[in-house]
Order: sequence, then structure tokens, then C-alpha cells
Amino acid sequence: MPPAYHGDVLWIDGVEVSTTDGHYATFGMSQAPYPLAGDARDVAEDVRRLGGVGVAAHGDSVKSEAQWRDWNAPIDGVEWLNLDSVWREAGIFRLGRALLTYWFHPATTLDALGARPTQSLAHLDAVAAGRHVMVLAATDAHGRMLPSYDACFGAFSTRVELEHRLSGDAASDAAAIVAALGAGHHYTVLDGLAASAGFDFSARHNGTVANEGDTVPAGVPVTFDMHLEGQPDAKSVLLKDGAPVQDSLANAWSHATGGEPGEYRVEVTLPSSPGTPPLPWILSNPIYVGERATHTMTSPALTSLSLPMPLRWHVEKDTLTSASLASDQDHLQLHVTLGSGAPANQFAAAASAVPSAFASSRGLRFTVGASKPMRLSVELRGKGDRRWERSIYADDHARPVLVTWDDMRPVAPNADAHPTVADVESLLLLVGVSHTAPGTAVDVDVSGLALQQ
Repeated sequence: MPPAYHGDVLWIDGVEVSTTDGHYATFGMSQAPYPLAGDARDVAEDVRRLGGVGVAAHGDSVKSEAQWRDWNAPIDGVEWLNLDSVWREAGIFRLGRALLTYWFHPATTLDALGARPTQSLAHLDAVAAGRHVMVLAATDAHGRMLPSYDACFGAFSTRVELEHRLSGDAASDAAAIVAALGAGHHYTVLDGLAASAGFDFSARHNGTVANEGDTVPAGVPVTFDMHLEGQPDAKSVLLKDGAPVQDSLANAWSHATGGEPGEYRVEVTLPSSPGTPPLPWILSNPIYVGERATHTMTSPALTSLSLPMPLRWHVEKDTLTSASLASDQDHLQLHVTLGSGAPANQFAAAASAVPSAFASSRGLRFTVGASKPMRLSVELRGKGDRRWERSIYADDHARPVLVTWDDMRPVAPNADAHPTVADVESLLLLVGVSHTAPGTAVDVDVSGLALQQ
């Protein structure tokens, strides 16, 4: 649904996508033209393509099925704090005490259950070492009686730093907020611990000022400035790549550096901060010194190996789906109408036995187009019906694609991490309900197929 004001509250639609690597909390994206699912790397790519921002949710949950498992995926952000995880990790004694105090100080009680999420912050620092990423806290509220929405929303707040005041127009205001969140122009305050009158973390270099989420050049002097209002007994720590650089009880300080590359951020604690080590009262987003890698995936340097014989394509499908195939040499056209109704493994694939040259190959290069935005799975099928797959995006623009065998993942129940190329028997180009809604009709055009060495 589009952004809208309800009273003084701006509603921005979001969705938590279940991937094979954990849950990806997204907001600000346009309506997806096909189901978002599968590998985290693909979902993150799709969310960005649709104009949205995504965060790896509750990455260190005590529930194994909820943990985030692919920290190499091109995620936009990391959850440093998740209230659902906080109470699950609190222990019986602290939960029992919380039941007594919750009714009088609900938000404070929720915050008091926490401790510094060391592992989540370590994941943040590890990801931020290679590329730009922002950090958020999350209530993960599900409308239970305990804790209430009021208690969750009072436990902390995200203070977004905007270039201009909100206008009152829902669409433009939502776009500004989503952009600021994605850029890391914000910080977290645990309001249940104490009210914050103001916080600022910035960096000065060559006469200019950079704020949270920004990047400044490496190799030139950079001075970091922190200013805090309202809590004279607060302790602030400047961290570089997760390691403390300095700490101070002053409400304002500056720290000069020579511009060493790294991710710099601030954590602020109070004498009353709960947990061992203590839970930060304020956590900033990083300021980056030195450029970070972009989200663009780079392809390995492989050389083409022409297929020594035309692939002999045929159609495989379930009984509910219709499909037709036209092919010659290295070009094929596949028309699919997936069976309608509830998802029940409807699929259609162009399949071929692999040529003898396949045993010495490391990947497959081709050009793909489709009559509508979709995801197509490239599958390898080995002995014993073991399968591996890699999902690729296709639309009405012909796109060059390189799929390497090392980049493929097993299809359950197969547990072999990577295909043994010599044991692969078939190659499939598959349209299925994992990425396409039942009843969808689509045409897929593939050309220029070439094995890679």
C-alpha cells in the first residue's frame, strides 16, 4: 500500500521476506512483480531493484530457524537490537523480575532485559569492513498482549536526520525517510533507559563535514566530533572497525586521525545501562573513511568454450503446467503457463543432457530475456537426482549472465554444497512457483550458450 498519514503518524509499508538464509525486513519498495523468495543474495538484489531497503533481521536469534546465515549477501543493513530476541535470551530470573515491574514501567522493563548484543555488532563491523551498510534496531512486535505495542514503541526510537523538514505530503516524506534510513543518516536511542535531548556524531575533513552514514576520503586528516545533551554521566566510546579508540565522560569531544581507512561509530552507555557488557543507550551509524565496495557482483575471469554439439533440449513439467519449446544450436525459446491454484510445485523446464566438454567447465554464459520480470533457475542435475541451482533475474531487456558452478547451491534434500562437475548429467532452465506465481504465463528467450573454463 502507498505511504499515508494517519493523524500525525506516517505509515510506510514494509514486509519481512523469508529467504533460505534468514528473514529480510524490507521497506520502501514498489510492488514486486513476482514472489520474493530463495537465496538471501537474490532477495536483497530484488529489493534494491524495486527501490526498497532491506535489513538482515534478528541475525543471532536463539531460534536457529530465524538466524541470518549469509553475511556475504548484498544486504543494506543489520539489526543490532531485536526486542523479540532480547526477551528470549534474558533468562528465567530476569523475566520473572520483569513481570513484576512491567506493569509500572513497561518500556524501561523491556530495555532492562538487554545486554550489549556483542555478536550482532561483530557482524555489523565485519560486513562494514568491506562495504557500506547501516544499522537499525527493531521491535519485532507481533501484537501479543505482552509486550504491548505501546511498550515496544516506547522502548527505543530511531532518530532520522533529514536535510529538510517533512512537508506533510506522504509520498515525498516517505521517500525522504526511506532514503535517509538506507544511507545510514540516523541513530538509535533506548528511550526506556533515559530521554535524549540531542546527539550528534560527525567528521570534519578538508573544510567539509560528513555525518552518520557518509564516506570521507582516506589518507587525509579526519577529525571526529561527538556532542551529547542531557546526560552528564554518560560514557561515550569511539570505535574503529569494532575496536575502542577512545572513551570519555565528557558531553562533547573531538578525536583527530590521520585518515586511516575504517568504519567509525559511537556507542554511549549510562551508569544504569543493563547487562554485562552494558547495553548501549545510544548507538550511532558508522562514518566510513575510505571508499567501500559497491553492491555490484563481479564475475570471475573465465574463458569461453564453445559447446562441441547442440544441446538436445526437451520439456519437463508437472501435470498442471503447460509448456512448449523451440530450439536450435545455442538458442531456445520456452513458453510456460504454470498450473493455477495454490503453489504445489508447479514447474516447467528446458532440460538437456550435458555434453562431454562439461566435465572441464566451471560455468555457463548466456543472454536471457523474458516477456515479464521474473526469476529463472539454472539447475544442474547429478547422479541420484542430486540438484544444484542458481536463480537469475530476467525481463524484457536481453541481459548477459554468467553462472559459475561454485556459485550454485544445493536443492533439498541434496546436502552436497557444490556440484561435482564430472557427475552432472543434465542442465535445466526452470520456471517454478518458488519465484513465479501459479497461473503465470511467460516466454523466456535464451541465446549464446557457452561453457566457461
